[in-house]
Amino acid sequence: MANHSSSYPILCASFNQDTSYFAIGTRDGFKVFDSETGTLCYERAIGGFIIVEMLFSSSLLAIVGAGEQPSLSPRRLCLFNTTTGTALRELNFLTSILAIRLNRKRLVVVLLEKTYIYDLNSLSILDTIDTVPNSKEIIYF
Repeated sequence: MANHSSSYPILCASFNQDTSYFAIGTRDGFKVFDSETGTLCYERAIGGFIIVEMLFSSSLLAIVGAGEQPSLSPRRLCLFNTTTGTALRELNFLTSILAIRLNRKRLVVVLLEKTYIYDLNSLSILDTIDTVPNSKEIIYF
């Protein structure tokens, strides 16, 4: 992988579920790389992102903005399709999103004092869990 200097620091980094890809969020946008080769597979420069999670090797990303623009609020989760380059759905919350995890069936959204569990296909809420303040963004599977 080439060593590129950038004025945009990395705000987040995550592997997909089988570690075949990794995604980074910067103040400029987000990028998806092949873990084996380091090849850039997708990039979008539309503003800052603090969370970028990829569903296995699919074209589905769950992304959360850094809040530097009104359309990229840290309270808005966007399910984004990299094949079409469009947002599929958006979910808005009253407080900032701290963490996201997804698998083929579920989407988990962690806020400071609540955790929401959604069915990934329909985005219907399956459960809402009140938690103690979760400022460390802890979520385990």
